[in-house]
Amino acid sequence: MPKHWWHLAWAGRDNVARVDYYTRGTLYFLQASELFGVLLYLETTPGSGSGWAVGVGITLVLLHTALCLFTLHTTITASLRDSGPPRRLLGALTALTVALGLLALFVPSLLPHAEPGPTGRPDVDPAVPTVAALVVYLIAAASPVLRSVTLGLLALLTGGLIGLLAIGRGVPSEEIGKVATMTAVVTVSAGVTYKLSVWILRVIGDLAEARQTRAALAVAEERLRFSRDLHDVLGSQLSAIAVKSELVAELARRGLPSAVDQAGEVRQLAHDALREVRDVVSGYRRADLATELEGSASLLRAAGVDCRPTTEGVPLDRAAQEALAWVVREAATNVLRHSEATRCDIVLRADARRAVLTVTNDGVREASEDTDDHGGNGLAGLRERLAARGGSLRVRSLPPESFSLVAEVPLGGAR
Repeated sequence: MPKHWWHLAWAGRDNVARVDYYTRGTLYFLQASELFGVLLYLETTPGSGSGWAVGVGITLVLLHTALCLFTLHTTITASLRDSGPPRRLLGALTALTVALGLLALFVPSLLPHAEPGPTGRPDVDPAVPTVAALVVYLIAAASPVLRSVTLGLLALLTGGLIGLLAIGRGVPSEEIGKVATMTAVVTVSAGVTYKLSVWILRVIGDLAEARQTRAALAVAEERLRFSRDLHDVLGSQLSAIAVKSELVAELARRGLPSAVDQAGEVRQLAHDALREVRDVVSGYRRADLATELEGSASLLRAAGVDCRPTTEGVPLDRAAQEALAWVVREAATNVLRHSEATRCDIVLRADARRAVLTVTNDGVREASEDTDDHGGNGLAGLRERLAARGGSLRVRSLPPESFSLVAEVPLGGAR
């Protein structure tokens, strides 16, 4: 079954656009009811179907309706963009409304003739509801950029003006109050309806913007995770390669055959770094605590740092092991890059509720420009990793020239 163009246009929009189109379309339809009301009035009023003057009146009302529609579109846009009211356009619409009101009052041939009442004259002069309708549609078109207090005052003023006009046009006294009250109520109702509709459009727009911002933040968070993992991987591996390369160079200068074995280890470290970078890109990389403890201790010993890891307590769950493995890797990297350590103690203690990892080293140098307040850009990433698991990271300087890093993570369901 072929689909109509309007169905395709509607189906191609998201829910936010649909709400926007529906709300605006409803407001435009309500505003265009000015012309529909005139045509219905002419159809149901006796003696109103003849005369060129009535045709001129319809043309003028059509012009007023068109300008009201354009004004409403402009005020909605101005309200949503907080760009201020379109003063010139509102002035032009007000001038046209005043002109049409004066024509309705002083050129009665432009209006249909109402059916006489029991007294032999119409209960309400057609000029009174005509002027009231013109003013109501004017205020409704301007309401999106009007303050609520201003709208209320204009409604009262319009009701009073129509009441005075009814008195001047000889409307029966029992009808004057009804006409004035109805005009004020309709003005307020129309204005509040329009303002609430525009408020809904604003809220929908804010929600759409918030959804886009959330999506952008999710992308930024994923990029931050990727860069943090890449920093951890490359920082550790490149530091190890640098240390091993210096060892190879020293062994080669001394002519020792072990330089060949160390060169092979450098080659293996490079391959491991490449593999881990690929794992990070693929999103499947996991750090192993036992491997990191053994590898970091071996790396530190190769750099001349006495390191003997100590573990005590219950076995750790997988999530805790992974979190602390990253801490071990970053701590070993910082010891190599930011200290002249001769000793590094790595102690892991765990009970049924939590695991505490303490890394302490000596030979602390003054902080350089490429480090944060506690010895490394990667510490911020570690804090984020641990915080995501309900853990914490503390660092402190110890005399003389020592540095301690303490990482704590909950175990199992303890949070």
